[in-house]
Amino acid sequence: CLVLWGTRPTVEREYSGFWQTFRARQRGRSKPKLIVIDPRLTEEARYADLWLKIRPGTDSALALAWIHVIVEEELYDKDFVETWCYGFDELKAHVEQYPPEKASKITWIPEDLIIASARVYAAAKHACIHAPEVAVDQTTNFSSCEHARMILRALTGNIDVKGGHYCYPGAGPVVDGKLFLQDSALELADNVPAEARKKQLGADRFKLMTWPGWELLNAIHEQWWGVSYPMVYTLIAPAPVVIRAILTGKPYPVKALITWFSNPMLWAPNTKLVYKALKSQNLALHVVLEYFMTPTACLADYVLPAASWLERPLCSTVTGHRPFVMGGARAIKPLGERRVDYEFWRGLGVRLGQEEHWPWKTYEELIAHRLNSVGLTYDEFCKRPWIVSEQKKYRKYVISGGFPTPTGKVELYSTIFEKLGYDPLPRYKEPPESHFSTPDVAKEYPLILITGARFKPMYHSEFRQVGTGLREMHPDPIAEINTTTALRRGIRDGDWIWIETKRGRIKHKARLSEGIDRRVVSIQHGWWLPEENPEDPILYGVFEYNANVLTLDDPEVCDAVTGNWCNRGLLCNVYRVNKPA
Repeated sequence: CLVLWGTRPTVEREYSGFWQTFRARQRGRSKPKLIVIDPRLTEEARYADLWLKIRPGTDSALALAWIHVIVEEELYDKDFVETWCYGFDELKAHVEQYPPEKASKITWIPEDLIIASARVYAAAKHACIHAPEVAVDQTTNFSSCEHARMILRALTGNIDVKGGHYCYPGAGPVVDGKLFLQDSALELADNVPAEARKKQLGADRFKLMTWPGWELLNAIHEQWWGVSYPMVYTLIAPAPVVIRAILTGKPYPVKALITWFSNPMLWAPNTKLVYKALKSQNLALHVVLEYFMTPTACLADYVLPAASWLERPLCSTVTGHRPFVMGGARAIKPLGERRVDYEFWRGLGVRLGQEEHWPWKTYEELIAHRLNSVGLTYDEFCKRPWIVSEQKKYRKYVISGGFPTPTGKVELYSTIFEKLGYDPLPRYKEPPESHFSTPDVAKEYPLILITGARFKPMYHSEFRQVGTGLREMHPDPIAEINTTTALRRGIRDGDWIWIETKRGRIKHKARLSEGIDRRVVSIQHGWWLPEENPEDPILYGVFEYNANVLTLDDPEVCDAVTGNWCNRGLLCNVYRVNKPA
């Protein structure tokens, strides 16, 4: 059984599991079940055995109802749960408050379909939930939703088994018995003094993704694997907190910003507030490293041209979480004044007195240093650009005697969350904007908005330039809206429409569809038009087309554990750009 939870492998990053499932069904050799959870009738949903048309922002309620069914009907893997899971009794008592009947009212999914889908998932010999965290439940329930899905994997014994969820060794790639020099070894996390750690923005409330969480995870990681826990992706000051610190100077002034492989005028929530921060006199210096001018670059003090993927060498272990090294030589030398990012950071480090920590003058020298840890030269690596340290081994927890957690088991009841002061079990909380939590807002904005829909051939906010061939394939931003809902508002297919929330409005072209609920509107993310005026305040039309003009970023309603803001389940209204008489 494959569960596609709020994700579309056909238009997102390639996910081979979907195509393997699809081909198996086509050939008739096996009949793996396909469950799709999505408010829209996507291409994947058309192939599904079960399509769960969920209300946006209520994914954690569905996951908890699945857990309820699996526990109540004793469909769980009793041997795995008894031997390798921690906190089952607490979980069992907790999910009594999430029966399918209650979840049905919350999610819009019929009760019998919730029960049937939970049974199909639990009964499968091999089952996998594919749910990229960025694609699902970007609301106040973000961490609970992720936690609940991990519990589902554990309850059914689908962890580190074939056809389930593979666990990569945390030590990283091992080549000929030697451990490849990890990203974490180069980050020098231990050099950051305790007083500086306490100052990280958001560390007082969003603890898992800041220093308090990293210190807990690092202690476990070092004990288990003998190497540090990677800082990248785990030490993140949430954008809403940083933006407000720039504007208010609280808890302290933020005077400088370096924007690197990033376009916060597109990806960060509440674009109007981001704009105010980047324009603020409080921000004395803003440096951008980029391939081309973007709305963010237009507001910077300095824009430095970065070398493209063809102009720089590569050596990556995907931040140390995969048992392989991939990379190779640059295809060409950087053109014009473009530089490899490493040269910028090394130059800055040396200028600030850190020369002892930057002994490698070029990125090639750094790569050679890392390869030396496993006895390879740079030239040898360029001829062998993909190094796999091991064949897949399943059920590694049996050999090692457990899992890398404080209890040595899969923690259904999270002791780490408990130590950080959070609920150790997942829960459902109504989105901060909804017909139930804010009925007065719903009167003016009666529709539910999904932002961030992925689509080919774009990637995030890249490739919008005319003349690339990609923009010509997809020239305009698209809003998917139910046919009946649109016609009642005088909207026809292809009309330009306004999508409006309490925070502003943007334009998309309407695409009418019977495959989306009458109460839901789905819009694409990352839109700006490089052919438009780059001058401030036009900035390539970022305020007219960017979905994040509409999103909610108040820290009070962000996910309490991680600081994730609300991109889903918002309230909106739509109408034609030129209203009909």
